Amino acid sequence: MGRIPTYTSKRTPTSEPQRVYIKPAKYAEEQSPELAAKTSFGASMEKAGEIVSKVSEKMIAIQNANSESEANILTTQGFANYEDEVNKRTDLNKALEDAPNRISKIKQEGADRFTDPRARAEWERNFDLKAIVYENQLRAGVNKKQVDLGRTNTLREIDLELTNYINSPTPEAKNTSKENMEAIMGRASNLGLFTKEQGYKLVETTISKGEGIINDTKKLAERKEKELLQAQKKAVNQAENEYINMKKNNKDKFGNFISDADLIKMIGSDTTVSEDFKKAYVSAITNPAGVESKSNPKTLDKFLDKILTFGDDMQSTNRLNLLLEMSKPKPSLSWEDYDMLMGFNDIVNNPDTMNQFVPAKGFWKSVDKWNEENAGKKSEIKMEMFRSYFNKVQNGLAPEEAAKQTIEEEMLKLNPDIKTYPKEGKKVIDKDGIIKILTPDYLIKDPI
Repeated sequence: MGRIPTYTSKRTPTSEPQRVYIKPAKYAEEQSPELAAKTSFGASMEKAGEIVSKVSEKMIAIQNANSESEANILTTQGFANYEDEVNKRTDLNKALEDAPNRISKIKQEGADRFTDPRARAEWERNFDLKAIVYENQLRAGVNKKQVDLGRTNTLREIDLELTNYINSPTPEAKNTSKENMEAIMGRASNLGLFTKEQGYKLVETTISKGEGIINDTKKLAERKEKELLQAQKKAVNQAENEYINMKKNNKDKFGNFISDADLIKMIGSDTTVSEDFKKAYVSAITNPAGVESKSNPKTLDKFLDKILTFGDDMQSTNRLNLLLEMSKPKPSLSWEDYDMLMGFNDIVNNPDTMNQFVPAKGFWKSVDKWNEENAGKKSEIKMEMFRSYFNKVQNGLAPEEAAKQTIEEEMLKLNPDIKTYPKEGKKVIDKDGIIKILTPDYLIKDPI
């Protein structure tokens, strides 16, 4: 009988899984060379070198960025400080003499912040471009200041020459001064400070200004002369007024009784009034016909017109004329009416009572017109109306109301029944045969 083959295991009996031994990659016969290179020790070292290189590059980049930031801050501050210095310099021709050295110094201070030569070289190239722009801006600013200064100095020279023009005693001197202005402006135009058109206009404007000042100076001198004359007249008028008041009240300026004889003696030795006024004053006092004299309405009319029509302020000449009217053998003016004329004159011409000027003037015109239409230009009625009006104003009534009441009173005298007239008015015939319509509200209408 044949024998059955048997298999005997060489492993030690165990319950653990079977172990398999794998050879190292570089020794494996089935592994490729590329794979072997990647898993070798040398490959590991190369990878580590790459990592270190990248970290180093990042650190250098950060360092360069910090250096650039510090350098830019330094140069910005340096530029600002140098610009302030230039702006404060008064000699504009030498204001930028040290600009190349200062800019070079600022550049060096910024470059010193770099340790990487390549980064420093790149920053210096950028700085040089900025420095060109910066220096050009500085130069433009200085040039503008030079132009402004030149223009200012030119205008100052023109202004100084204007004084000579204004004070020129002759037309020839004026012409010489004008030529000097034109020469000053010509030099400025050649330097480019003004265009020729600008220079021409400036000279013409200056000449016009000078003529205006000359005219203003003349007017001022005339006004001062007029003010002085008015002050002198006022002093004379005040002295004359005092004598008139003393005669009217028979009291001196201190309130003590004074006789006509004392007044004549006092005015005789007074040098503040004219000799003509003295004679007229003494004649008016000693005129026996003047004691009970009554004013001639036409005389009053004439002087009222002088006050209102011509704005006359009753200066010494007119005051003298009033006295002469009172000194006539048959006086045409009473002391009472003289006083009224003077009071009315004060209302019309005193600035403090200017608000009464127009009403007073307007009233006189209205009275003149009213009498012309209703009373046949009777001077007596005009004088009565004016006295009534003036008394009302002196007693404090507003000029407008005083004028209204005065006309109403006169209309009532001429037409006692006016209040009973119908509302639409009633036809009446005045003394001259003129037909008018009067209303109970004192209105005068033309007949339809």
